[in-house]
Amino acid sequence: MEINQIMSWLLSDWYDFSTNPNPLIKAILDGNNELSRELITQGVDPNVTDDEGGTPLMCAAFKGNKWIAEILIDAGSEVNQRNHSQQTALFYSINEEVTRLLIEKGADVNVSEKDGQTPLFNAAENNNEEVARLLIEKGADVNVSDKVGQTPLFDAATNNNEEVARLLIEKGADVNVSDNNKRTPLFNAATYNNKDVARLLIEKGADVNVS
Repeated sequence: MEINQIMSWLLSDWYDFSTNPNPLIKAILDGNNELSRELITQGVDPNVTDDEGGTPLMCAAFKGNKWIAEILIDAGSEVNQRNHSQQTALFYSINEEVTRLLIEKGADVNVSEKDGQTPLFNAAENNNEEVARLLIEKGADVNVSDKVGQTPLFDAATNNNEEVARLLIEKGADVNVSDNNKRTPLFNAATYNNKDVARLLIEKGADVNVS
């Protein structure tokens, strides 16, 4: 793609600088791989941030785009750069491929954001078993607690994500852990009428007499 084509795109009605101040981030989110690569090649800062501190690498992770993620990292993207919520690209990774790439390039699997949660919490909340399994395989703590004392198992229980809940338990998650309010994963499952996870927790030893 010629540089004049890039400028034509930037100046078109399709691109609005008032709402999208960074063309690389927009190109990645739009899935425009050719333009994304060309912008990187032309020297756009791979660590540029949006208003919330989001980076192009976070966007590539969110889109599950390993190809662009690799190009960004090769161009100097910092895999552990944080946004305003103290999250890194690993928090946004939606598939095993990008997750593995980020970890291989030095992403911290136990990094915590402003509320004390790690990437494993996101995988548990979204029932992303393949990402959760890889994170655990690479050293993610299954019993890490956030600022309110909840572990990833709470997120799985709250969202009735049986597959990830089972994985967490198999990997050593405490089924009777209690948070700062003395609530347990079983309490959360019952509160949201999540019978599948509730049955699993009881089957795996959850105390039904604990709040």
